[in-house]
Amino acid sequence: MNNLIHADLFFFVTTIVVIVVGLLIAVLIVYVLIILNNLKKLSERLKKEGIEIVDEFSEWRERVSEVGRNGFGIGSAIAFFSNLFKGKVRPKPLHKKNKVVIEDEDNSGNE
Repeated sequence: MNNLIHADLFFFVTTIVVIVVGLLIAVLIVYVLIILNNLKKLSERLKKEGIEIVDEFSEWRERVSEVGRNGFGIGSAIAFFSNLFKGKVRPKPLHKKNKVVIEDEDNSGNE
């Protein structure tokens, strides 16, 4: 009879451990899937940015070759750099940082 109680206790504890380990593995799998999804999004964004960089270098190469064919002077250098930065929009930062402004009492202009 005593062996039967030990066997029941063993199977009960083993069942609890198997359930807990299974839940931990399920949570781990969910986290791995989230990480893989983020890596997929990151690689897609890097691919798009890489294509844009290649396109921009192609445009720059065409502009430089046009300047080389037409002769290089001060006017063409100014036109090249003005066209280079014309209409470019800076990307927005991913995270906005809260700026903390601390006014110094000594430098407040009440001296």
